[in-house]
Amino acid sequence: MTAHRISLSLITLLIGLLILVGVYSLPLTKEYRLLAPNDLTVESFLLTPGHTIKQTYLSHSTTQSGIKIFTYIPVITDQELLLQIKDDNDLLLATGHLTGQSFLASNDAVVLDYSFPWFTTKPNQPLTLTLSLSAGSQLPINISAHNTYHGGTLYLDDVQQPGDLALATIHPTILNTDAKIGATVGIAFVLAVTLIFSFVPSYYQWLATAALLIIATPLSLLGFWFSTGDLGIADWDLYFSYHEVIRRTVLNFHVFPFWNPWLCGGTAALGDPEFPLFTLTFLLELIFGIPTGFPLAIYFSVATTAVGLLLLARHLRLSLLASLLAALAGTFGGVTIIEIVEGHPNVFAAMWIPWIFWAWLRAYRQNNQRQQQNAPPSTRNNHGHQKPPVFSYLKIKASNLFRISKVSHRRQAGSRPRRENFKFNLWSLVCGLFLALTFYAGGIYLLMYTLLAFIFITFLVNHPLTAILITFSSGLWALGFAAFKLLPVLFWLSNYPDKIYAGSSFSLLYLTQILFGRHLHGSNIIFRQDSGWHEYGAYIGYFVFALALLGISQVKRHHIVRALLVAATSAILLSSVGPALQPYFDHLPFLPRSNISRFILFGIIPISLLAGYGLDVLLASFSDITRHKILPINRTPESAPLTTSQKQYIGASPLPQPPPTKLLATILALFIIALIAIDLFSFSAQLSSQSFVLPRVTTPPPPAPYPIAHTAQRFDQTGDSSRTTRSYAAILQGYGTLTYCSVLGPDPMIRTIHDEVDNGLLLTQPNLEEVKLIDWNPNEATFQITSSQPAKLILNTNFAPGWQAQAVSDQTVTLLPVFGDSGRVATNIPPGEQTISFIYRTKGFIPGLIITLSTLALALFQAYANRKSNLS
Repeated sequence: MTAHRISLSLITLLIGLLILVGVYSLPLTKEYRLLAPNDLTVESFLLTPGHTIKQTYLSHSTTQSGIKIFTYIPVITDQELLLQIKDDNDLLLATGHLTGQSFLASNDAVVLDYSFPWFTTKPNQPLTLTLSLSAGSQLPINISAHNTYHGGTLYLDDVQQPGDLALATIHPTILNTDAKIGATVGIAFVLAVTLIFSFVPSYYQWLATAALLIIATPLSLLGFWFSTGDLGIADWDLYFSYHEVIRRTVLNFHVFPFWNPWLCGGTAALGDPEFPLFTLTFLLELIFGIPTGFPLAIYFSVATTAVGLLLLARHLRLSLLASLLAALAGTFGGVTIIEIVEGHPNVFAAMWIPWIFWAWLRAYRQNNQRQQQNAPPSTRNNHGHQKPPVFSYLKIKASNLFRISKVSHRRQAGSRPRRENFKFNLWSLVCGLFLALTFYAGGIYLLMYTLLAFIFITFLVNHPLTAILITFSSGLWALGFAAFKLLPVLFWLSNYPDKIYAGSSFSLLYLTQILFGRHLHGSNIIFRQDSGWHEYGAYIGYFVFALALLGISQVKRHHIVRALLVAATSAILLSSVGPALQPYFDHLPFLPRSNISRFILFGIIPISLLAGYGLDVLLASFSDITRHKILPINRTPESAPLTTSQKQYIGASPLPQPPPTKLLATILALFIIALIAIDLFSFSAQLSSQSFVLPRVTTPPPPAPYPIAHTAQRFDQTGDSSRTTRSYAAILQGYGTLTYCSVLGPDPMIRTIHDEVDNGLLLTQPNLEEVKLIDWNPNEATFQITSSQPAKLILNTNFAPGWQAQAVSDQTVTLLPVFGDSGRVATNIPPGEQTISFIYRTKGFIPGLIITLSTLALALFQAYANRKSNLS
């Protein structure tokens, strides 16, 4: 056995080194050289069937593998365009074929990629590109209005024309540094898996694999840590600013953040759906600061996703290596990492999605086992499964949904009362806890999509009523756990509903680009693409998809494979029909909804699990057990007991597992995992390097006047783009900014330091004898006022429901009516010497706190009762 383990380790090491040499030396990617730019100066020439365009140009000393041309039609349909390249002797060098397309948002131009077999060119070698439309509809081809490069001439049907063809050449090249680092991490990862599989006792292999995923996360995403800048694009600027003021409120002012006066003139803190305080990720920012804590939060969320998928796959009875593959595919592709690169910390909430389904599945299976155990023989079918009438079933479920335990009234004389297992209720509670954590992490939109996923699940399981009641029970627990934040959010949204639905483009025609295109952040692939590529990209690669297809081959044999197939297909289709859903969502302002294209996350998870099943199916072909020895997924009590040999080879997996002693099968599995790890890690490493790419403000503003002042300055790098703002620099100096205004809040009505008058903290009408600031924090401002006449006080912050004012005079407290004065907080005061306080308190805070504390107490009581019941 020791020789077997050493052989496996050495073979894996040798294969890994060979792959690594190939990764570092082979031209595995491509680069583009723009010869004639497609900018706003171009014109469009309409190429009709039977006509030809020729463009001559001088090449470099390089290898050429393709050509990019530009057009204005969204999709090539019936056009048969022949692309050829010839040398100056009219010798045909290559014939291209269309392999992909992307989109230039600047002027609605579509980029067509034509690839051909590689050929090598010499310096300044004359080449001729020929475009011939042999059949189909006419095709507009973009032409530069002027001759843009030396040695190039444009011909239409052999007649010279002014200008040049808008053109780029494609050349194979080796991977960049970030991709090489990711590939190296992938090789090291597989070597570590080999050591775990060979030398770690089987009892600890799952734990060691989970630890390896955690370690691999920061190594494969080094770009988030070792960045060349500080803030990145606009969304980084926004969330750095937002999280900084929440952190400042807690640590500097030592108050709970009900109100956020720094962003856009004042808006809700606790009532904001993305309020981050009650999250594990924000705890890292609270401890280490925003610039350090934010990357740590990224690593924590990605690692939590990976471990959750590993656990979910294990509970679906996949083998260790298959579960690891599913965790890699579902975590380190593009579906969540590319949105993190955009700067959206609310996507951290996605880390709880695998845990939600894991807990839900545990609850579902525990309930089925209990129902089968408690059912009398008359209610079982020939296979031992219970089949109660519908109304009896509902009665049973309703009576047991929240009950800790129930003594069976039917027992043999002298026997102890039999208690039903409480694990179903306990796992519903755990599922509800993960749902609440998703909400606390800002995943309000994600939860709406999770609800859709649960609706789909109802139609995919064998016991839909059980699924409905488990979902309902979990939802009730989630509402209780989340009430502390949920009620304030609901009150806030009732006053400031979502004004507009962030739509998505129709993306079904671009599915291959979404799943298999290694497109980085900022790409434009879809014609007239709504939103950035971070709302569409979900790279998994061809290796994962091929294994998923292999897993689908078991669709007739295993119900779980059918369920995963339907779930993946439904999620992908739903994510691609954004324009069709937009008219309905526009009429549902109370419903949190944004970019239905992100629903593809619920397609990537089942595809990853199907890939895990595919790996188990592939490895089963190397097993000594023949197909007729494999037991079905649902073994009944009447089935013959497993022999020792069958237990050794089959285990608990619903699909055939390879025997662990088979060296060839293990090497094959590790080789496949190596290819997938290199593919995904090299891609995610490049993505991570795109964050924090812009330098900080070289000349920051002077410190703001105490306690707060507002500025409209954006500190834009270019002065004309909203994607490169640096408002975080102003936040650090104590300013409030107007750069980012949420659609879920009041419009900014405050006065800034740029206004000539009325730009202080408090405006009085008329001027008073004495106005002195006594105390200030983000939720409250207190002034000492001396007035000989009635006056109006206007606090320079946005008005919103929840503001109140009180006057203290001669130890008498008087509540004052608060109203909006041109959008700012105002109140009228009587004459005299008094202390005036403006206070903001979030509506729903106290009831939500009571509900959440009561839910926690109930959860602890039920957990204690369950433990006591099990011990008895």
